Amino acid sequence: DTAKVVTCAIYNDVSIHFLSDYHWTMGQNIPNPVTSITHIPYAIPQDGIIIFRLMTVSGQILHTIDIPSLAGTHSLEFDTDHFANGIYYYSMQYKGQRIVKKMTIQK
Repeated sequence: DTAKVVTCAIYNDVSIHFLSDYHWTMGQNIPNPVTSITHIPYAIPQDGIIIFRLMTVSGQILHTIDIPSLAGTHSLEFDTDHFANGIYYYSMQYKGQRIVKKMTIQK
């Protein structure tokens, strides 16, 4: 999945900004289901802050991490030992765009 929008532009009183400038990706966590440690790949085109969140299926935020990242491909190592078995959602947000995926914790 990607967060690329090719044909959309934001117009305001000051400037025009094309959303395709913020093309970035977040992959599925590996392994899934996870028993302890999982890795979540992501790639960003410019230096920036990635906001990672782990949520319950009802949307309750259980964990948040702000990750200063350089442009390029990265992998977040996430320890799930403090979370119970179950289905969770995780998200990454970059420059106002969020990608959400599902993770299963099964110990």
